[in-house]
Amino acid sequence: MKDDYARGRMDAIEEFYKKKFAQDGELYSLYSSNGDALSPSDTPWAYALVGRAAIELGDKDFAEKMVNKMLDKQVMDSSQLYGSFPEGIKNGVRVGQFTMQESILTLQQFIKNRDIESVR
Repeated sequence: MKDDYARGRMDAIEEFYKKKFAQDGELYSLYSSNGDALSPSDTPWAYALVGRAAIELGDKDFAEKMVNKMLDKQVMDSSQLYGSFPEGIKNGVRVGQFTMQESILTLQQFIKNRDIESVR
C-alpha cells in the first residue's frame, strides 16, 4: 500500500513537469505552490533530476527529452568549461559540483537502461 501511494505521488509529480515542459519548452529550477516559475531561467540539474525520475518510472520518451535538454546545456566549445554543465547566475557562469554530479548520474542511468533495453 505504501509503495502504491509513493508511485501515485511520483506519477503526479512527473505529470506536473511534463505539463510544464510542454507548456514552456523548459523546466525552471524553482516553482511556486501554484505552479508558477519563480526562477528566471532553466538549469541542467533540473533536467537531470526529472530525467532520472522518468527513467525510474519507465517513461523512456520523457526521460530522453530531459536528457537531450540537459545535453543542450553542456559546453562543447574549446573553452575552459568544455564538457561541463554550467549554471547561469547574475555575475556570470558557475559550474557546481551538484549539477555536474547529477548530470553524470542521469547520463549513466540513461545509458544503462538503453543498453538493457537493446539486449531484451
